[in-house]
Amino acid sequence: MSDETRDKPVNSEQPSQNEPYEWEKCTVRLSITFFPDDGNEGGRQVVLGCNTHNDPPLIEPVREAELGTLPPIVVNLLEGLKQRLPQQAGIAEAKKQAEIAAAEKARLQRQKTEEKIKAAQRKYEAKNNGKPQATRPAAEETVRTDTVTEGDDSLPVEISIVTQPVNGEQQSLFG
Repeated sequence: MSDETRDKPVNSEQPSQNEPYEWEKCTVRLSITFFPDDGNEGGRQVVLGCNTHNDPPLIEPVREAELGTLPPIVVNLLEGLKQRLPQQAGIAEAKKQAEIAAAEKARLQRQKTEEKIKAAQRKYEAKNNGKPQATRPAAEETVRTDTVTEGDDSLPVEISIVTQPVNGEQQSLFG
């Protein structure tokens, strides 16, 4: 990086949509993407792309050999990245292991909590064995026992509505 640009902050925000569509007055993005080596004699697949504003980029897929000689600054950047890869791999692996450890810790904590709940339920049941339990509302479904035939405009003479708790015991709403 030249001394001139090294000291200037780089604005990484999206370019303003207010910039004019004039070459010298708008932000231009140029990207070079190198894909993994696929064994082709022409080198790696490379995609070149450029755009302005938020417009779709112009894209040109080529092989590495077709690029020709890259400017020294680009070569230096790529070499720096290449040298940094082992360090970055170590950081990524450490992060992955930390995420695995955190997930395992959370799983063990959930398991411990579930075991405490089950132990408390067993203790409660043992303490209250044989004693009448306070009634709790059970999930119920309403079952209508009347029948209406199609085309019959009259109301049924008797309607018996019962609630049937999930545990199977029936209770009449009307006693």
